Amino acid sequence: METMERDIKKIGTLGSSLNELDQLIDLAENVSSTIEKKSSKLVSNFFQVIIGIILFTSFFFIENTISYTFESQNVELYSYVTNKILIYIAIVIFISVIFKIMKSIKLARELAIEKENLSKLLNMIHPYRSVNKKDISIVKKEIIDMRLNRIKFNA
Repeated sequence: METMERDIKKIGTLGSSLNELDQLIDLAENVSSTIEKKSSKLVSNFFQVIIGIILFTSFFFIENTISYTFESQNVELYSYVTNKILIYIAIVIFISVIFKIMKSIKLARELAIEKENLSKLLNMIHPYRSVNKKDISIVKKEIIDMRLNRIKFNA
């Protein structure tokens, strides 16, 4: 009688442990996916900032070249209008680069938090994984192992 009660309690505990393990793995998969998305967004922002800086500096070179060309031809009106347009475009690019840098800093902070969360989740999953190997079916164990292998270990 006692053995049967122990087995029933063990099955109940195993069932809840498997549910908790599934929930932790689901959460780890979501966090890993979020890390991938934010990492690619951060790389994209980096290249956009680099391109913005290149455009910003190139507009000043173009502006100086146009100024010199128009001054040598005594065409002051075109020089004035063109210079002002190029300066305004350069200012807009500079402001957008600043905003992109600010977004990238915020994204980098969020990414660090997500990596820390993934690390904590993986530390929580590890004990479940080792305890339940003998108590669950081979198929369930392999499914859990495959799901854990799919998680990108970016932490």
